[in-house]
Amino acid sequence: MFSRAKQEKTENGARSSHLEMPLPISLSTLSFVSFCKFHCVSKDLPTSSPGISITSQRNIRFHEQWGKSSPVCAALLDTISRMYFFVNPANFIQYCNPWRHFKLWQNYRTLVKSFTPVLQERMNKLQQDRTAKGKTLVDLIVQALDAERAEQKGAGQDDKDQLNMELDADFLEMAIGQINTFLFAGFDTSAATIAWLFRLLSEYPDVLAKLREEHDAVLGPNAWGVAGVIRENPQLLNQLPYTLAVLRESMRYHTNVGSMRRGEPGFFLVGPPGSDPGFEGKKLPTEDFIVWDGTYAIHRDPEIWHRAWEFLPERFLVTDPEDPLYPPPNGWRSFEAGPRVCIGQHLATLEMKLAMVLVARCFDIECAWEEWDQINGTTNSEKARPTVWDDRCYQVGTDSPPRVKDGMPVHVRTRGL
Repeated sequence: MFSRAKQEKTENGARSSHLEMPLPISLSTLSFVSFCKFHCVSKDLPTSSPGISITSQRNIRFHEQWGKSSPVCAALLDTISRMYFFVNPANFIQYCNPWRHFKLWQNYRTLVKSFTPVLQERMNKLQQDRTAKGKTLVDLIVQALDAERAEQKGAGQDDKDQLNMELDADFLEMAIGQINTFLFAGFDTSAATIAWLFRLLSEYPDVLAKLREEHDAVLGPNAWGVAGVIRENPQLLNQLPYTLAVLRESMRYHTNVGSMRRGEPGFFLVGPPGSDPGFEGKKLPTEDFIVWDGTYAIHRDPEIWHRAWEFLPERFLVTDPEDPLYPPPNGWRSFEAGPRVCIGQHLATLEMKLAMVLVARCFDIECAWEEWDQINGTTNSEKARPTVWDDRCYQVGTDSPPRVKDGMPVHVRTRGL
C-alpha cells in the first residue's frame, strides 16, 4: 500500500510517507478484487454471502503494488476513463471519436487475452467432473452461464455435450462481461471509501481509540501479526461490531456513489417546502427520464437522520427503535436496496474491514495540507486553497465516482507499538 510513497525521517526516527491517498489504495483494492476471483488461500474468508468462498487452484495476481501496471490494470483503467464521460451529456460528442472506439476495442482484446486461459481452465475442469463445483467468482460465473446455455439448448442432451472444449465467442463475451462488472465496480469506489475512513479516524481520535481497543480484544495485541491470525481464523472478522459501525457511518457521512432509476408514468417528484419560487409543491413528472436518487443528500438530511452532520458510529450499534439515533428504515443506502442492490456489497465490506484491521493499529495517518501547499506554492493564496463547509477535504469530479480533492495528501507514520 505504501510502496510508492515518498519517505522521510521523523524526529523520533520513524519512517514517514507523504503520498496521495487514493492511488495506492486503488491499486490495493484492485489486487484484492482480483485475488478474490483467482487466487488460492488456505481457508474460506467470511463474505457473509452464502455459497461464495475465495478458493481456487490458480495463482493469478495483477501485482499492482509492484512497479509498472499490468496490461489488465492499464486496460481496465483506460476503459473506465473513456466511459465515465457519458455522465455529462455535454461530452457526448466524444462518443464519435474513432480513437476512443479503437482504444476500447484494444482494451477488450487485452482482457480477452488475459482471461481466456482462466475461463478455459475452469471450463475443462467442469467438463471433466460436473460434480466438482468451484466457489470462486469466476467458477460461479462459468457455472451459471453454462447452466443458462444448457437450458437454452433444451433438456435431453448428454451433459458432456453442453460444454465445448473451446470457448465460443458468445460465451466468452458474457463471462468476461461479468468479470469486468466486478473489477470495474469493486475497486474504485472502495478505494475512495477507505481513504475517507482513514481521514475520519485521524479527525476523531476517540473513535480510533475504540477501534484499536476492539482489534486488540478480538484479534490479539500483536498488530503486525494480525494477518496470520485472520488467516488461521477468518471468522474473527465477523466479531468486530464497532469496526462495522465505523465503516457504515463513514459511508453515510461521505457517500461517493448513487444509483439511477427509470422514471415511470404517474410517478412524480414534488418540490419540498422551501424550494425556489414556483417549485414548492410543484409535481415534476419522471416519465421518459432517468432519476438519480441523491444518496448523499438522503444521508445528510436532518429530517431522516438524527444529528445527521455528526460522525457517530454508535448509531449503528443502537438496537432500540425508540432511540433517536436508531438508523431509519431504508435510510442507509450506501449499497442501495431492492433489485438495484450492489452485487458486490459483501466483498466490498470484507475488503474495507480488512483494510482497517491491517492498518489502524500499525500506522498513524493524517492529512498533510501544509506540506502540499508548500510543494504547490499555494501557502499564501486563499483562492488556491478552496474549502467546502470549511474543509479542505471534499469530493470532486463529475465524470467518475467522486474523488477526494487533490488526492488527499497524507503523512503515514509507523506507530511505536
